[in-house]
Amino acid sequence: MKLLFYKVCLVFFTLTTINSFAQTTIYKNSFSAKSLDFNLKNIPVKFIESKDDKIHFNFSIHFKNYTHKQQDSIKSLFNFDIETRNNKLFVSIKSKNNLTTIQYINSEIKTKELSKILTKYVKSNIALNKEYQTKQDFLNYFNTEEKRIEDYTKTLKKDYSLKDNVLVSSPDFIISVPRKLLSNFYLNADNCNIKMNDLTLKQSKVFVNDSSIKIKKTENSNITIHNGTGFIKELESTIATLRNNSSFKIGILSNSNLITENTRLNIGEITKFSDIKDYNSKFIFNNFGSNFDTFNFKGEYSNLKIYPPKNDYTLKAYGNSCSFIINGITSKYGNKKGDKKYLMLKVKRKMKKDFAGNIKFDVINSIITFKDS
Repeated sequence: MKLLFYKVCLVFFTLTTINSFAQTTIYKNSFSAKSLDFNLKNIPVKFIESKDDKIHFNFSIHFKNYTHKQQDSIKSLFNFDIETRNNKLFVSIKSKNNLTTIQYINSEIKTKELSKILTKYVKSNIALNKEYQTKQDFLNYFNTEEKRIEDYTKTLKKDYSLKDNVLVSSPDFIISVPRKLLSNFYLNADNCNIKMNDLTLKQSKVFVNDSSIKIKKTENSNITIHNGTGFIKELESTIATLRNNSSFKIGILSNSNLITENTRLNIGEITKFSDIKDYNSKFIFNNFGSNFDTFNFKGEYSNLKIYPPKNDYTLKAYGNSCSFIINGITSKYGNKKGDKKYLMLKVKRKMKKDFAGNIKFDVINSIITFKDS
């Protein structure tokens, strides 16, 4: 069981340059269109900005120790259905099996060696695992994550060389999209690893399930993410629905509405008016902007850790059956007059600093912990 666990963890190391790898092109083509519609399944893919006005597909796999017959077997897993209708490019790319970032077959690397690699990688992420993070912590982590994974890939190559009887396949799937087509962009993905690290989506619709997704910025968009993980550097004027996500991070939240359920969400900074409606999720609100204006939170069975604004602010918490933890002291508020909501907690302006904004909680059966940064 432990060996299986470490094998699973290793798929997150993206192996890009191994001496004896042979690169095989799976699909390569270019198209012109005025809008895009993507449907993806069981693949890892990186979206980058195109250097011209065309959409480019460059899909290849790096193989190590595979026979030609074995490579053909892998290539036969893919189905590419790409066509243009009325100046819109419809893209359907699917794999019959889940294709992870890197796969090992018949590996003889010992469990202890895998444990050492995993331990090193986990230690490299301590910066974002500490309880309080600044907005800059989030932005730095977003910008440097791939570099840190690459560094540990090099460690993997150097300290734990792959043996001749180990079959290794590493896909390199890249889609280049013109900047003008990142508006009205549609993406539906199932069981995928999606990277849009340098892209800003505008007026777009994204739905992903059982996937991992990373986006630089969304504007005036609609994002739905179920049963996965994600990191959006900046969410602006966007409606986001997050359900059953084991880990989700937002660097900057601005003028957006979130609908959340059974999700672990960590937010770097709320910079401007935002609204959250939740059921049974866990939150960390690390920072508020100097002029965030208004923040509304409505939740049931929610668990919140909040680092209050550094500037002056007001706070009102309505509801019932809640606990508030302030300076390590727990105050419990039960029901009054049945299930009727009432004012449980109020923070008034101190009139000593510039005013940042108003916070309003409408909560039932929830826990709110106020922390010191």
